[in-house]
Amino acid sequence: FWGQSLAEGLQEAFAKDPDVVVVDGTNGASGLVREDQYNWNVELPKLVEQHKPDILLVMIGANDRQPIPTPLGPAAERTSAWRAAYGGRVAALADTLRATGKPVLWTGLVPVRSDAMARDYSTFNSIFRERLEGSGITFVEVWDGFADAEGGFVASGPDVNGQTQLLRASDGVKFTNVGARKLAFFAERDIDRTLSQGAGAQIAALTDGLEDIGEPGVQPAVSAM
Repeated sequence: FWGQSLAEGLQEAFAKDPDVVVVDGTNGASGLVREDQYNWNVELPKLVEQHKPDILLVMIGANDRQPIPTPLGPAAERTSAWRAAYGGRVAALADTLRATGKPVLWTGLVPVRSDAMARDYSTFNSIFRERLEGSGITFVEVWDGFADAEGGFVASGPDVNGQTQLLRASDGVKFTNVGARKLAFFAERDIDRTLSQGAGAQIAALTDGLEDIGEPGVQPAVSAM
């Protein structure tokens, strides 16, 4: 569901850019634990085939504070067995993403009002960084943009224009529209950099060397998942 906010923020960010289309391919109830409910390793290639995006964005994990199946039975969260199994799920999704041949931005999680949940999400981020290192997937750090000086949750803070605004919803988890726009800001910088690397394309700001781009009238698609 945070991925949906990321997509909404990106849609606003690129609303006036006719050369970029943002496709929301998220599933708000999904994660990496309950593959029986929604398996991203199965569904993601289908989405890529359908939308043919030029860049993929991922923000996942908010629903994953629960036991994870292992060959030895369910592993309880916060155990070493859970961390190892979850890291394997992250690595598997990273392999699926890399197999698309597209640039990938993996957005980290953010603090929430509940200290216990925030600690878990910080742990998830450490697993993401560890498993994505050297994979060619860019990890987008967003935690500090929604935290105080000590790394704790804040409901309000600077928006993309530097004005203090309400960034988080009353539940202390979801984003306001302003917060979603700020969330997208961190990925937007990497998107702009990736798109601006293209040279000789017949439409503006295309990434050099990607599939399904470079023909007149074809818009680069950015998919958030």
